[in-house]
Amino acid sequence: MEENRQADWLAWSLQYLLGLLVGAVIGVASTGRRHNLSLLVPDLLFPAMGGAALIGAGLASLLGDRLWIGSSYKFIPPDAPRHSLLSRMLSFLSMGAGAVLIGLTLFNNFTRNA
Repeated sequence: MEENRQADWLAWSLQYLLGLLVGAVIGVASTGRRHNLSLLVPDLLFPAMGGAALIGAGLASLLGDRLWIGSSYKFIPPDAPRHSLLSRMLSFLSMGAGAVLIGLTLFNNFTRNA
């Protein structure tokens, strides 16, 4: 894997945006609000959703089509996304920021309820 090659910033951006959207939907769905099983204080829904969205965006921008298609391809596997050191670092930074945001949200939630 060459580290000196250029990133495909258009593909990176589109995957990032799609990952933000899917991560936000998964974040809202995982809070249990729909069935009144929520463990989160109502005002912490948006930080939890934001953290899930950042994790989804980082994963999508890092893995590209391999995240969405997985091993379901038949003949031609999807190409690995072209990354530079900066694009790879931004993807990992997004995932890390999302994990920290979810961790702080959970910490804040459980200290409020204690």
